[in-house]
Amino acid sequence: MEINKLIDSLCESNFDMKKSYDNYFKKVEEIASYFSEEQAEKIVNSETDKLYNMLGNQLIKMMKEYKEITAEMLLFNLYAIMSRLEEQENSRANSQDYINSLSTNAKKEWARRMSYGSEDLER
Repeated sequence: MEINKLIDSLCESNFDMKKSYDNYFKKVEEIASYFSEEQAEKIVNSETDKLYNMLGNQLIKMMKEYKEITAEMLLFNLYAIMSRLEEQENSRANSQDYINSLSTNAKKEWARRMSYGSEDLER
């Protein structure tokens, strides 16, 4: 719990971390929205656990390796993980393999959202 609080604090205190964190969860929620409400909640919870486990493990690893850790070191290492996860979710949301794996209804919903999204950009 304390490590999760530290992660939250670091994400809130740094603009780049906060932006990557928000973008990551925006994509996770976008992907989850193609599924039933129950399944979507499981996806978001699973991705949240994954994120905090990865960042928490990196924090623990750094604490063991270094006698002195600066906030800058923490932010740099955690941001590297966060931005990589953000990019993975972004790629996953737009990947043809992912789209092909969706159910028929989810594909229709994806197509509808993409068409509405493109209309918004044209306005």
